[in-house]
Amino acid sequence: MEYIQKHSQCQFKGIPNDKKHRAAIVLLLPYLVTPEYGVRLRGRGSRKLHGSGSSIALEFAETFAIYIDKHDLPTLQEATTERLLGKKR
Repeated sequence: MEYIQKHSQCQFKGIPNDKKHRAAIVLLLPYLVTPEYGVRLRGRGSRKLHGSGSSIALEFAETFAIYIDKHDLPTLQEATTERLLGKKR
């Protein structure tokens, strides 16, 4: 498994598609999907039979890639302060 961090995104690549790793992903997803973060799960592997241009259906994937994105949305307090001060985004 490879971990890569870019500006507001983290990537976990090369997660095997087996029962143990799928169970771990299912356990982690509720904690990763929050108002501050979003998660994208993509299938990776050979595209000869089941592929498309960007990813493979998860049930046919050889490995998974997980992308965790930080949303650049202001918090409720920041948005309220901006509204009170008359600032526009």
